[in-house]
Amino acid sequence: MDRGRSGNDGGRTAALLFEGKAESLVGNRDSRVDQWKADRVASRPKTAKLAQNARLRAYVQDRLAGYVADVRGQPMLGPLVPWKG
Repeated sequence: MDRGRSGNDGGRTAALLFEGKAESLVGNRDSRVDQWKADRVASRPKTAKLAQNARLRAYVQDRLAGYVADVRGQPMLGPLVPWKG
């Protein structure tokens, strides 16, 4: 038996060693998962919907410009919405 150690620490030493090992394992797992996710996302660049769909892009641009049309494409007044800013 080592000097200065009673040998009866109630299992505290083993618990501390296990706790440290468990934390390092969990930390490694998280970094592996993060790396896997980053690789997966980077491997498949996805085209944005507005970039690939000209009709949708034109609709969004018109709506942002304040243009409202009926089903025949005729301009019409939009709803009266008070500004709350």
